[in-house]
Order: sequence, then structure tokens, then C-alpha cells
Amino acid sequence: DALPICQARAARAWRVRDYWDAGAPVALGSDWPIAQNDARIGLAWAMLRRRPGDRDAPVFEPHQVLTPYQALHGYTVGAARAQGDGDLGRIAPGYRADYAVWAENPLHVAPDDLPDLPVQRTVVGGVEP
Repeated sequence: DALPICQARAARAWRVRDYWDAGAPVALGSDWPIAQNDARIGLAWAMLRRRPGDRDAPVFEPHQVLTPYQALHGYTVGAARAQGDGDLGRIAPGYRADYAVWAENPLHVAPDDLPDLPVQRTVVGGVEP
């Protein structure tokens, strides 16, 4: 069975909560080969450490889960800082307007429901595509 091997490897990988707790910057994203492109799925994974929507799926290192705030921070401010772009990551005067508006506040949606949260608007560089 490959699951025990996978769990052993997962125990050493993506220790984002340890980094957060130590005060290190945490950057999350969806633009690398093993991640799905949908940030809603990535946020859910960061909060669950298991497949969203599959409550019976194994949880990989449950002590590494992030709170909704920590996960969203990693996808916004943390990701902008990691790429060295101080004009991204926040919605504030002087920042470039790259953002998505979802039907509900992702901080208040159950992680298992995030992947299905409707996107109502997308703005890139201050322009709606």
C-alpha cells in the first residue's frame, strides 16, 4: 500500500504551519506543476490538509493546517512578497488591482465548500477581462 509511504513523505513536506508559527514568510500559490490552478482548491487544501469535499480522505499532518486567515494571507500578501512585488497582495490605494470577487467571504466558508464558491468578478491590472 502506497499510503503509508505517502504519509511519511508528507510529514516532511509543506510544513507551512511550522513556518508561520516561527514567523517565517508563508507564500502559497497555484502556479506550479503539482498544484491545481484554482486558488479556491489550494485554500481548502491549506486549511484541511486533505482532499476538499472528501471528509473520509486521509489528513496529511493535521498539525500543519492553516486557519482561513493564514491561508488567504499566504495566497495574497505572502505570494506578492515572495515574488518581490510590493504593489500586489492587498486591496488599497497605490496597489495594482488584481483580484477576484467571490460570492461569499472565503474566511467564513467551510473549507470543503470553497472549491464550489462562485466567482462573481475578476479584475487584472485594474481591468475586467
